[in-house]
Amino acid sequence: MIDDHPLILEGYKTTLAQNKLGITLLARTITSLEEGYNLAQNKAELAQYSICFIDRNMPPFLEKDIENGEDLAVLLKATNPDLKIVILTSHDEPILLYELKNRLQPEGILVKSDLDYRSMQDAFQKIVDGNYYYSQVARQGFDTIKKHLNIFDQTDRKIILLLSQGLRTKTLPESLSITLSAINSRKKIIKDKLGVPHGDDEAIVKAARRVGLL
Repeated sequence: MIDDHPLILEGYKTTLAQNKLGITLLARTITSLEEGYNLAQNKAELAQYSICFIDRNMPPFLEKDIENGEDLAVLLKATNPDLKIVILTSHDEPILLYELKNRLQPEGILVKSDLDYRSMQDAFQKIVDGNYYYSQVARQGFDTIKKHLNIFDQTDRKIILLLSQGLRTKTLPESLSITLSAINSRKKIIKDKLGVPHGDDEAIVKAARRVGLL
């Protein structure tokens, strides 16, 4: 279990220790991405664990270019492909949730706004049984994005998401594998699709929220 709030980790442990499957937990708690990175380098220890609950929103470990729990999940999965990944996040933006699912294909995504004792128990039981569990807010987000898949492709969605996070256009090439010129061309098309042809970045974000993308 990986979260930068020790009290939250203790709550998770207490909840899962009362699981209906009668499973005795061998749980390790980790409170930083650096500590998580070190675990990812220890193949023998990581092999002891079957499920990893990771908070997406944690202070970065910049020395190894790990920006958040999502990046750490990629490393953990690379070391132990059999590890089941469950992402917990306070974000409820449909684009972010959809891209998170696409990138990681995690066994579970739990949005904290609809996380409680029962839902965490249900998630644990279903994932242990070999199924997937996505909380209600996550599923609703996926459905929203699916309605727009023929309008906004993955690069469009990433541009909208990055702009919503406050990044300036000139910095976007650092996060996307396309040039600034290509980004500006795409932004023009995105504006047209959102009905704000002459708007700025803020107008894009507001329009994206209005149609439910954010």
